[in-house]
Amino acid sequence: MLSEKTLQAIADRLKVKVDDLSSAVKSEQDVDLTIPELTVFTSDELKLHDENLKKSNYESAKTAGEEMLIKNLKEKTGIKIEGKDPDKFISALKNQILEEAKIEPSKKIEELQGDIDKLKANLKTAEEDKNSLKNQIVETSLQQKIFAGSQKEAILPAFDIYTLMKSKGYSFAEENGKITVSQFDKPLKDDKTLEPLSGIDIFDRFIEENSLAKQEGGKTGRGNKSTQTTTGITKLSELEEKYKSEGKSVNGAEFMAEAAKLAKENKDFLN
Repeated sequence: MLSEKTLQAIADRLKVKVDDLSSAVKSEQDVDLTIPELTVFTSDELKLHDENLKKSNYESAKTAGEEMLIKNLKEKTGIKIEGKDPDKFISALKNQILEEAKIEPSKKIEELQGDIDKLKANLKTAEEDKNSLKNQIVETSLQQKIFAGSQKEAILPAFDIYTLMKSKGYSFAEENGKITVSQFDKPLKDDKTLEPLSGIDIFDRFIEENSLAKQEGGKTGRGNKSTQTTTGITKLSELEEKYKSEGKSVNGAEFMAEAAKLAKENKDFLN
């Protein structure tokens, strides 16, 4: 007979209820068990899928940015061309400038230089936006993998803990399919093997070491202390009001750090 742990593991993999699976296993008659259609990836297939998804998102954003830039330039210059091809626009711009330069050379040369400077500035902005979007895609993917792999249930949202860690100098990266972590640009490694430490393990360790993990009975961290803290603030809403009255952000690292501290001191702080 299969153990309850094994049955639970099989049920989780097949996405069925463990009670239904257990009844089917124990039944002496034939039993039909509806199993949802699953898509199974090998590690190589999953890696290739993620890479192609990132590439698709990046290329789509790049194309959209270029098309918006050409559209705006067409409106500003009055150049009429079909589509939003950058090469066609630049060719049409050159022809227009050369044609107009025959009439007022010195003025058109000055206008040309201004247009070139604007075009360079716009292209630089587009490139910066493209790189920013690329970094956001990579950062979001890292966050999702860290949050999905974390084994700790915390008293704060995972994103808030991630933001708090970054305020303390932590940064994450992905190398050869493994999430690594550095602090103040120094890679964190195992003292004995010198192998890079897992970013997910460090994320969970941060939760544990800072008493941010949920405990049984509603307690957190190092114990159930008095509901009155040294600051006189006993509720999250009170802390938010304090920061707003002082003109401070309730989304910043300072707020997150103080909220975490108060949550450790007071089990009812987040209620």
